[in-house]
Amino acid sequence: AQQFVPNGAILEGENGVFGLDTSTSVKASPDGKNLYSVGFQDNTLVTWKIDSGNDLPIYVETHRDGIGGVHGLVQPKHLVVSGDGINVYVAARYSVNWYEIATFSRDADTGELEFIGAVSRSPLCGALSLSLPKDGQHLYAACQYTGVHIYKRDDSSGELEFIDRFITDDGSTSNLEAISSSPDGKYLYFASGGVRGISVFSRDTSTGLLTLVQTIQEGTEG
Repeated sequence: AQQFVPNGAILEGENGVFGLDTSTSVKASPDGKNLYSVGFQDNTLVTWKIDSGNDLPIYVETHRDGIGGVHGLVQPKHLVVSGDGINVYVAARYSVNWYEIATFSRDADTGELEFIGAVSRSPLCGALSLSLPKDGQHLYAACQYTGVHIYKRDDSSGELEFIDRFITDDGSTSNLEAISSSPDGKYLYFASGGVRGISVFSRDTSTGLLTLVQTIQEGTEG
């Protein structure tokens, strides 16, 4: 069996690194040049450069809520990088309005980020997970209490516009814990505590709207 040998640990406070306390999500950029992570307790988004020689991350910068005009990073839970590598989006679970999605533009050469803005929604959401299908047209926020919030993404600026809130009567969109999209972007998959299982939705790639296809529950056959 293949074995993995750790090359070392990057610790909070060493060599100028900060923003790692209770890291809850990490994602690589599509070009493989950068990593991005969020620190739940530190209210931060951290940028890393991947060393081309050994693939280890090198600290670049940290964005913190309330510093330099940045907001929407209070207790961040999840992040996604757009398929075109232009934007990074962060879902914060408990902000002033209970949840916000912070938008950052990304420099393709350095990997550094610039804060664009943040959108906020229902005080009953508590966003836990984000999904941005491959076509980059729509962003989906899986909410713990109020279903799925759908946003239209601007191709040029990366800014988000709220379209609709999607919720079902069978519990498949309640107590959502995670969300993911198929490689072709035609389907979304939800891990739901409401049905104790996984729900599959087809996605209209033009409008971004969803249709329930199947729910696989704990204890059922198949």
